Amino acid sequence: MSDFLNLLNPAQRQAVEHYSGPLLVVAGAGSGKTRALTYRIANLVLTHKTDPDNILAVTFTNKAAKEMKERIEVLFAEQDARARHGKPLRSLPEYEQTKLKSQVYKNITKHLWIGTFHALCSRILRFDIEKYQHPNGYKWTKTFSIFDESDAQSLVKTIVTQTLNLDDKKFNPRSVRYAISNAKNQKLSPDEFEKEQPNYRGRVIADVYRHYQKALAENNALDFDDLILVPVQLFQQNEQVLAYWHKRFRHILVDEYQDTNRTQYELIRLLATNGESIANYKDWNHRSVFVVGDADQCLPPETSILTPQGTVPIQSLKVGDEVLSTVGQRDLYPAKVTHIKKGHFSGKLWCIQAGDRVLKGTPHHILMARMVPLLERYYVYLMFREDRGYRIGITTGQRSNDYGKKEIGFKVRVAQENADKLWVLKVTDSYEEAAYYEAFYAARYGLPTMVFHARGRKLAISDETIFKLFSEIDTFTKGEALMQDLWLHPEFPHYLPQNGLRRQTINLTMFGNVRKERLFPQSDHRIQWSSNRADIATKLTDAGYSLRPGKLPGTYRYETARVSYPEAVSMVKALAEAGGLEIRRRAQIDSEIYNFLPLSHLHPGMRVLLEVDGKLEEQEITEVWQEDHDGDVYDLEVDCSHSYIAEGTLVHNSIYSFRAADFTILMNFQDDFGDGLHDDDTRTMVKLEENYRSTSNILDVANHLIENNTERIDKVLRATRGEGESIYCYRADDESAEAEFVISQIRNLETQHPELNWRDFAILYRTNAQSRAFEEVLTRYSIPYQVVGGLRFYDRREIKDVLAYLRVVANPFDSVSLKRVINVPRRGVGKGTLDKLENAAQTLGNVPLWEILADETSVKTLAGRSAKGVLEFAELIKKYRQVMDQQK
Repeated sequence: MSDFLNLLNPAQRQAVEHYSGPLLVVAGAGSGKTRALTYRIANLVLTHKTDPDNILAVTFTNKAAKEMKERIEVLFAEQDARARHGKPLRSLPEYEQTKLKSQVYKNITKHLWIGTFHALCSRILRFDIEKYQHPNGYKWTKTFSIFDESDAQSLVKTIVTQTLNLDDKKFNPRSVRYAISNAKNQKLSPDEFEKEQPNYRGRVIADVYRHYQKALAENNALDFDDLILVPVQLFQQNEQVLAYWHKRFRHILVDEYQDTNRTQYELIRLLATNGESIANYKDWNHRSVFVVGDADQCLPPETSILTPQGTVPIQSLKVGDEVLSTVGQRDLYPAKVTHIKKGHFSGKLWCIQAGDRVLKGTPHHILMARMVPLLERYYVYLMFREDRGYRIGITTGQRSNDYGKKEIGFKVRVAQENADKLWVLKVTDSYEEAAYYEAFYAARYGLPTMVFHARGRKLAISDETIFKLFSEIDTFTKGEALMQDLWLHPEFPHYLPQNGLRRQTINLTMFGNVRKERLFPQSDHRIQWSSNRADIATKLTDAGYSLRPGKLPGTYRYETARVSYPEAVSMVKALAEAGGLEIRRRAQIDSEIYNFLPLSHLHPGMRVLLEVDGKLEEQEITEVWQEDHDGDVYDLEVDCSHSYIAEGTLVHNSIYSFRAADFTILMNFQDDFGDGLHDDDTRTMVKLEENYRSTSNILDVANHLIENNTERIDKVLRATRGEGESIYCYRADDESAEAEFVISQIRNLETQHPELNWRDFAILYRTNAQSRAFEEVLTRYSIPYQVVGGLRFYDRREIKDVLAYLRVVANPFDSVSLKRVINVPRRGVGKGTLDKLENAAQTLGNVPLWEILADETSVKTLAGRSAKGVLEFAELIKKYRQVMDQQK
């Protein structure tokens, strides 16, 4: 075993030495995750003799990538110093240290693929973008430019104001650019975007989008949204290209895995498995997927929480406080708060009113709710069937099933259609309004309203024709886009049939087994499945689960219970995976079953549980709406009950995740990459819990603020630097008092410690707007200060000009960059001259502007007195292009 690994703690070493297969490393702040990543790379090269070219390490910031490279260089140079000189690196002369690091860079670091998703995808495209097939036939070369947000805004503004002559007040270029970016993130082409936004504004933005994509191609440029999307599409199109990169990257490392979105996840999945299904991929003997992340996940401030002493604002609660909750009965009992999560949310809060109670929360905060058959109500729904896709439909609130029993209308429709899932989109009081929304959603998202099959029905259309319709329309993508826009969570349909033809359900019922014989009532959480499906029974038996005969002849049954809800969740996931089952999560309160539903899934007419005179009472939701929120949000974890009363309403806990990132990707890593992939049952998760950055007093406070709920990987940070100074908290009345307090502390320390200078102090604040109060007090006391901030380095004009020059040298077809610097420094080339040159380029069939500039005759004819400046610029670019070609 390599000696350098002795510097690692046991958990770090376990992570570093894991060679093949998937591994999830759950790492808290200051727990040494960067060390684990860098030492793992070193161990792959030194111990396993892995070629550095076969290692891909993905970070989320350029700073993190740079830090990782520097650490690796020092680590390898340290090994060389001890091997060659028998001394640590620091003890060698500076020139020798530099020499060793230089050798490491040349032999190892230079060949490692370390960088952000965007940077690494850009490198891949430099090799293979010419093999990419765009739907409109657009082509790019390997010298493509990358437009930053400023470039993209400038191009959109040109299209809006000049190409299409639009009113930039009605069609603000910034908002149009945002709409295009959002469309790309949803993988919508201009035509698909226009179908989704069929109104006038949508049609205009789609037209701008078309011109924008065409202009990018004409400039041989990509924007940041394209950099990850295009490689994913290329890999999906071209098996040979994917096979090459799959073979090359035998070890993939991803930092901050909890921040990945679905496109980034798909990129990693494709590279890791060569496009095969993860469940079927077996070749982990010489490759690995090593991811590091922190899985932490919500109600606004002032939300009142019911405690034994009365209601208190959620932000005032502390770990150890008691709140009132349920353990499966309508009576309420005290339970301790074990964790509190404070986060930030910017977006729409969902608001519901039931009785006189109003609850507001993030879209995916979970409640217990149920639906009942309602007369004079209509439901607009999104129905899913695995072999067809999605469709839009409408039904009455109450219908009779095949046995004459009154049922909720959509349950009867699901049975008739042999569907697998259903989400309610709208609840209306009239058929006219329901018909409007059915047509609206169908038109906006391009989804059919046709039934899934014609068997047993008197329809003038055959099953073959219906199947052809669903085969020729990509309803999967369109249905998922609708759900995303309406914040409908795919794992929480409003209705999931118990015994579907394709996917059956397994029930996880919180408080499913109530035991009243105890002094303090307690409920076990029940897991239950029953069916006549012998194929599913065989799968479960083969996986080691003991089944019993069902109540009816020829049926099978599995039923168990767990005291611990997290344990029950873990077990039901394993059962669902083994049997190919859907999980239906719900709660039993007394004898009534309530489904777990996110706030964004609730509609008028649904019923929730309210606290009335110390007991839970079911009441109907009368109104649902949304409100904007940009600020703090909180959530609680409550011991045993996992529930509490917020604004008088019984709630569970949040499954909220940021829209750009999907925390379930991290939560599902072991299911996606790990379980079942190793015959030897290799462990697929390591927790790094020792903190090397902070003292125990700081970590004790931090641990109390870390949420611990059923959708979280549990971890506790442990300090290695002793207890440290006590933490002192000061709560100011306003920003002026806060500034006075902070500056007084600095003045006292400077007086008490003569060795300190003003430059030894720093004030950290959350936003730039907070600096003013501090500056006023610092000025009053004549304390010198410097505000650190302003424009980022790459946003400075002179830096953007330099980059534009480099882009034009590398890619002269980049007309946006070319026009930026043709008169920098001033060469007498004004807007009028540029307009003449561009018009000539368009007249000649939209040839690149550079071809006009590079032709001396054309320039002298068109540019007049400015010809000299234009030709000087062209000669400058030609000169450096020759230098570039000579260095290749």
